[in-house]
Amino acid sequence: MKKSKKICTNCGTKLDTGAEFCPHCGAPCRVRRSKKIHIKKIPIGKIAFAAAAAAAAVVIGIVVFSFIQNRPLSEADRAEYASALEKAQSYSDNSHLSKAKIYDYLIDEEIGHFTPDEAQYAIDNLVADYN
Repeated sequence: MKKSKKICTNCGTKLDTGAEFCPHCGAPCRVRRSKKIHIKKIPIGKIAFAAAAAAAAVVIGIVVFSFIQNRPLSEADRAEYASALEKAQSYSDNSHLSKAKIYDYLIDEEIGHFTPDEAQYAIDNLVADYN
């Protein structure tokens, strides 16, 4: 048999070309085949189009978000925000609660029934002396 540079993966013994088992340790000889990786090339135009579409989606999202955040409040909405602030001020003056606890009371369905936005507005505009 012709000698090769093939080596047993188990013990490191040099193996003959056609050997099915290592003569030293008896481990089966495995033929290692390298796997070819095929990389599909994507044309630059498609990448540029995808990047432009993603950028456009981000810009549209930012515009819509800004519009929603900056919309004027209706008279009823303003009344709810004012009511939340009044309730928060009452909790602060009479119970000396922390802002976090007041917020929890305001959004509680049983106690305050205000939306998180209304409660946050009240906390942000609350006049309290915590000293």
